[in-house]
Amino acid sequence: MHTEPRVVLQNGFEGFLLLESESPDEGSDFYSVKLTEVSRSGLQFRSQRPIPTDRNFSLTFITNTGSLEIVVTGNTRWTKQDSAGTLTGCALSAPMPESVLQEAISPDQNISPAANCRRSTERIAGFLDLDGFWAPATLKNYSSGGFCLETHHVLEPATQLCFVVEAPQRVNIFAHVEWRMTNAAGGYILGCSYQDSNDASHLDTAHQHATTALSLTNTP
Repeated sequence: MHTEPRVVLQNGFEGFLLLESESPDEGSDFYSVKLTEVSRSGLQFRSQRPIPTDRNFSLTFITNTGSLEIVVTGNTRWTKQDSAGTLTGCALSAPMPESVLQEAISPDQNISPAANCRRSTERIAGFLDLDGFWAPATLKNYSSGGFCLETHHVLEPATQLCFVVEAPQRVNIFAHVEWRMTNAAGGYILGCSYQDSNDASHLDTAHQHATTALSLTNTP
């Protein structure tokens, strides 16, 4: 049976939890938490206050260096009380790419990049169509399950977007933002899941077109 790697964080990451209310008439609740364990599909964190189970949440946590901010969404599954407070286990809405885990954890806790993550040699430039608002974006990598974009426009997890590329004709890739983290350039990396699984083939076409165009440009 396959068991995904789990990383126990020795010092933990401080985080900010936004817990959705069960009633539409009530506002969301906020918790300060410390992330203690993380895997691709779930995580654990500690809090001083008890946290209800089976509730949807958005969690923002920052690495020890303060240089990396990651936002994920999920559902609280279980809690356990002990002398240190409350330990809560959660399932993520979408698997966290292992490349993101590598960014988040210390270098000595090595996790190999996902095998199905196809990284293009030449990044593909495009733009986001956000209900008539246009924002430049660049495809960083993609796989059969989703893709990563780099942009200076901030989008929250669960936001719907349309990534537009020329492949060589215009192609619209509709997706949902699953997670977000900041990059060294002051912009954002967005992890997205397809609304239509066939859109992965459109990105294949765009990548092949970009590679062919580069080859022709470099031909003497």
